[in-house]
Amino acid sequence: MTKRRKLSMFLALVLVIAILSAYWFYLAKPSGLPTEKEIMSMAAKEDTTFRPDNIQEILAIDSTHVLVPFITSKDTYGLIFVVWKHHKWAMDSIVTNGSPRIWTFKKNDPSSQYIVWNMHPDDQLGQIDFYLLKRRSYSGSGGISTYEPGTQMKTTALLDESTYGFKKLPKDWAYYMENFKDTSRNEPHSMFDNFFSHSSMYIGWLPMNKNGESVFPEQSVNGESYHRGDEIID
Repeated sequence: MTKRRKLSMFLALVLVIAILSAYWFYLAKPSGLPTEKEIMSMAAKEDTTFRPDNIQEILAIDSTHVLVPFITSKDTYGLIFVVWKHHKWAMDSIVTNGSPRIWTFKKNDPSSQYIVWNMHPDDQLGQIDFYLLKRRSYSGSGGISTYEPGTQMKTTALLDESTYGFKKLPKDWAYYMENFKDTSRNEPHSMFDNFFSHSSMYIGWLPMNKNGESVFPEQSVNGESYHRGDEIID
């Protein structure tokens, strides 16, 4: 075997090893979910006062994103956001306020967004109504006037069995958001509690008790958040 052939085989081997290493490090999927012990260890290592006292459940949203609702020793209800990155599970964010928020897996991609929550049971909620709202707008330029009517889309999460959970953004919402052209410079005002906004379009939530009446979830909206990762938490 000539030296040139040996060199070619060696370089080919190096290339194969590099490809396999890159796949293992960046693309390989996890073999299982993180354990409760691992999640507790993640939280303990963070430079924050937030500490879960009791993990309620470990919820796999997909193969690389895990949502962990928990209770603190001060009886606040929060969420831990865990992601699979660089061939290991890591805590991306932790919040001790379980009110609804958006978890975006891919920036500027509404189809990758999930609504997540962990409401305090003392608020005795029966459901949460979520709304995609866009205020009507009017613009004019060069003698041409444009009017865009308002939009309201609704989806509901029932809290009969559990006060925590997640819900993928409806497909029609994602399609509308992807094709929405913003023409307004004014922030909206509404009776709905706003937790995602894009100028004249936003997502809000309306908590309801078991009698179908709108209520203010005082126990659920108190708390703080801590974030250090690449995922987007609105």
